[in-house]
Amino acid sequence: MGDERADALFDALSSSTARNVLQQLIEEPQTASELAEGTDTSLQNVHYHIGKLREAGAIEEIDIEYSSRGREMSVYTATSQPRILVYDLE
Repeated sequence: MGDERADALFDALSSSTARNVLQQLIEEPQTASELAEGTDTSLQNVHYHIGKLREAGAIEEIDIEYSSRGREMSVYTATSQPRILVYDLE
């Protein structure tokens, strides 16, 4: 719980948007555009949270798709379903 990876994960998951992004990626791999649509937020905001979640090791890029205009789009998925344990220290 006290290492940098845990800190990065807790920091990333402090946002409800990041939690929604992660939940969508647990259900199925998606592009940033699909995530923006599914979370009802901007593409810029989704890219921010993708960066934080990738730094924390919660998600990863697994593929590249091409848009109708031929632009590359990364496809992301959750690396694993995060488990958070809470202990009663009393």
